[in-house]
Amino acid sequence: MPWVMDRSVAEQQYVMAGVYWREASLAGQALPISEFYPLAGPLSEQGIQIELDRLASIVESLQTSGYVNTDADDGDIEAWWLTTSGRDWTWCIGVGQHRAAAVAALGAEHVPVRVRGIVRRSDARAWPGVVRGYFTVAEAEALFDLIVSGELPPLARQWADTFQAP
Repeated sequence: MPWVMDRSVAEQQYVMAGVYWREASLAGQALPISEFYPLAGPLSEQGIQIELDRLASIVESLQTSGYVNTDADDGDIEAWWLTTSGRDWTWCIGVGQHRAAAVAALGAEHVPVRVRGIVRRSDARAWPGVVRGYFTVAEAEALFDLIVSGELPPLARQWADTFQAP
């Protein structure tokens, strides 16, 4: 995200490829990044199954043990609070997306979140990703606006409109 870019795009891709390779390996799979990139796709059938199994495991753990957070790395749901100059705001989860999805699926009304920072749209020119040139101000603001609005991007909307839940 443009407000937290502390690595180059290439460095971030390298780090994320390692994360996803480890996740696939833990599931007993050896999938290349071309088949398993959960945050943005693509996902092969095996990649989708890994994600479904992971979410099912988290739901089962929450049902059995409740929500347990710690101060360890990756021990919390971590989020940024995004806000405009008006009253529009939302959370943008950076760590713990699977836990947040599982907690929401179980109908919890509240969950502890570690706030990583407050991100104001009016500060876009100073966001690290803009300063380093990875995003223009307009691109960064457009991404911010998309997240705050809760709308899907047009391409994702086309896909979602054709999807039918079982």
